[in-house]
Formats: sequence, structure tokens, C-alpha cells
Amino acid sequence: YCSVHSEYYDGVKASDDYDALPFIQKLSEEGRLTPETFVAFMGGEPTMLKEFPDIVKPLLKKNCRIEVLSNGIEYSPAISDILKAPNRNNICISPDCGSREAYKRIKGVDKFDNVVATIKRYIEESDGNSDRIKLKYIIFPNINDDKAEIDKFFSLCQKLGIKTVSRAVNHHDSKMNTSNQVIETS
Repeated sequence: YCSVHSEYYDGVKASDDYDALPFIQKLSEEGRLTPETFVAFMGGEPTMLKEFPDIVKPLLKKNCRIEVLSNGIEYSPAISDILKAPNRNNICISPDCGSREAYKRIKGVDKFDNVVATIKRYIEESDGNSDRIKLKYIIFPNINDDKAEIDKFFSLCQKLGIKTVSRAVNHHDSKMNTSNQVIETS
């Protein structure tokens, strides 16, 4: 559900062949990557790109601010490098629930335990600091919108030491109209 579903999006032709690496390399060569540069990876799973580590390297070298939205199913050494960098980088992992059963209903795969293990590994590799990791909860009507599942999600956040979560409504459900909201947990 995190992808563009039409040929055009905001006037830009969607392409499966888009290659960000030459673009980032060009910006680097032109001296346009600075600590004020902010790059967000979203709209799918960026760590699946074989060139993702190569895209990240010049951004880290120039101390750019990086945010990665990930499903967290698989661990990425590049994300670990992003989290270890001495700037304001962060990642947002979207389990969208707090239980394995709800995860399978939402995602269609049994990977909830993988996601939790990935989050734990990123926290461990960040010297136990979860400040740069937030979890996202996309609300799916009649799947994860009940109090019990939301309570499980917040229980998971507390167990992991996650302090910030983001909430959103599935944008494909046109009957609901709300926006992302960041919630600080304690």
C-alpha cells in the first residue's frame, strides 16, 4: 500500500526504472549536498534497491539529514550506518499493529517477528538509544482500529523503548479523511 498506483503522480511519470544514484552523485559533484540537505526515502521499501547503500554513502559523507521509511522486514546495514551518523537522521518503521495476527491480516505475510527483531537490532546498534527510531501505525478499518490492537501496539512500543509514533489512515480508504499525526509516548 506504499506505492504509486497510477502512471502519473503530481505530473511526474512513474517509472520502475528510475535510478536515484546518478542524481545523488551529480548533486554531490556539484557541491549541492550540505548538512542542510534533507533526503527522505519513502513510497515503498528503499532497502530493496541494490544501490541503496551507494545512494546513502555520499549523503552520509556530506552530513545530510536522512529519513528512511521502511517496513523493517529485513535488516539493512545502510540503515544502521544512517542511525550511527552524528546528525539528525531517523527511521520510521511501519508495523501498523502490535500483534503477529494483525500483521498477517494487514500485510499478507507472516513477518511480524522479523520486524520486531530488526527494530531491536537497530536499537542495539545505536547503543540502546531508540530516539532516532519511530514506529508508524496506519489504521485499517475493521483490522487494526480496535482498542485491543492499539493497546498491543503501544505495549510493543514501551517494550522496545520507542518514544515516538506516527499515526495515519490508509490513504486508499476514501471514506476516511485525516492526516499523519506524530504522537509522543511516555
